[in-house]
Amino acid sequence: LWRETTPIPGAAEAVATLKKAGKRVVFVTNNSTKSRAMYVAKLAEFGIDAAKEDIVTSAYCAVSYLKKVGYEGKVYMFGEIGLSVELEEAGFEHMGMEDNGKAFDAAAFDQSCLDPAVKCVVAGSDKQINYLKLAKACGYIRCNDARFVITNKDYTFPGAKMTLPGGGALISAIEMCVDKPAEVVAGKPSAHMMEQIVHDLGITPSRTVMVGDRLDTDIRFGNRGGTQSLLVMTGVTTEEALAALDAGDDREPSLVCESMGELGELA
Repeated sequence: LWRETTPIPGAAEAVATLKKAGKRVVFVTNNSTKSRAMYVAKLAEFGIDAAKEDIVTSAYCAVSYLKKVGYEGKVYMFGEIGLSVELEEAGFEHMGMEDNGKAFDAAAFDQSCLDPAVKCVVAGSDKQINYLKLAKACGYIRCNDARFVITNKDYTFPGAKMTLPGGGALISAIEMCVDKPAEVVAGKPSAHMMEQIVHDLGITPSRTVMVGDRLDTDIRFGNRGGTQSLLVMTGVTTEEALAALDAGDDREPSLVCESMGELGELA
């Protein structure tokens, strides 16, 4: 729908056309840096009408997972405001953003720097990453035996002018340090996110098309979840990567078009 602050030409019109045809349009993202309400506002900036209930983010799914498993303790959050808002709305006491911009003192850092009530670390994309936040996230998992939940494993994301490190690249540092995989990946291509969408919205996967620009998350998510999949070539996927897929690869899209604008013309 957009790339950084630039809308994809024709995307808003495509969404409007689909809605006019009676189709339910749901916006699904692995970006955990914005809350669902923030995405409603951003979509509106690009001329796309949406309600909070039409948005499913990896941050929302991570928090929904904590509710599903009955977690009731404090949360250390490795992430940004979108994740914080979703935790707050769900009633979880959390911390982490107060460590933004703080220096790390290796000589002074020990287990006394950790809150013993924190029994869960939720990690997502964090452009305010620093060593202190990494040390605390790892410390809670290693010393407090905290649960470890992550929003997504996208190693890159498309910036306005170049491909940038994604949340998965940062989260990998935590996984390597604690030598422990996350108990759940909340976002695409995980089954947890599809289950959340089906639960919240009552969609029928076989009557749904997943539209996205990444093979390893969007297209794999749709294929594994039982939907049709449509790749748009306005993100990180190249023609070479698409051509290199073997038959039967779960990243192989059902359909391909250049952009959402083209999809609107087809609709």
